[in-house]
Amino acid sequence: MTSKKSKLNQIIDTLCEGKDEDYKAFIKKMMLSMNEGDKWEKLSALNMLTEKLKNEKSQK
Repeated sequence: MTSKKSKLNQIIDTLCEGKDEDYKAFIKKMMLSMNEGDKWEKLSALNMLTEKLKNEKSQK
């Protein structure tokens, strides 16, 4: 597990080079969230629903 955290921190450091600590913390939380459950599937479903609603409004 430590090796995974070390690799994750290296990736975050690379992505956040030149950014402030708040940005770095945000990116880290996002990456950790990607590993939890089906949050991204729900986000994808929400995005599809939003797009469908936009399309329906534009057709009226």
